[in-house]
Amino acid sequence: MYKPVDFFTLYGNLVPLNIYAPPEEIDTSLIKRSREEDTVGNKIMHIYNTSPESWNIPNNISYHKPTYICMNEGSFFLPHRDKFAPGKMNTDIRMLCFTNNTHPHDYTYVVDNKITHFEAGRWYATNTNLVHYGFCFKDNTIHYACDLRLTDEQTCNWLVSQVEYCDRSLGTARK
Repeated sequence: MYKPVDFFTLYGNLVPLNIYAPPEEIDTSLIKRSREEDTVGNKIMHIYNTSPESWNIPNNISYHKPTYICMNEGSFFLPHRDKFAPGKMNTDIRMLCFTNNTHPHDYTYVVDNKITHFEAGRWYATNTNLVHYGFCFKDNTIHYACDLRLTDEQTCNWLVSQVEYCDRSLGTARK
């Protein structure tokens, strides 16, 4: 079974996946809780009970905190490393999907001191133990986040089968 360190050692710290999600409005029926920051760098985060079908994350894998994030011009995430709960540090991988405004002139995302250019609507597995941060320069910038828990073989196999250029003849076929 994979641990995040194994996954990132094999595939890199920012891994494009062969799954996509469209830009969409907030699904208020899925909101578990919301967090709005009214300070400098404000952003709105809606943590869902489950990921919407349109995100293409199967319900039979182990994940938590599917989050819809809305940022406007001037919003930002300060440089940080994510800290997972004790005991979860060795099992969680963050997936991100930037649905719009992906050019660095619209939204600049930096991981490990490198500016990243995301493909709109594509999911990426990211090593959030590295320093990362983002600055928004355009209103209504939407991205999604979801933490995979690599605690079972089905979730590990699904993640690996979604890695770009994965040899599909050796594992599960992509759905």
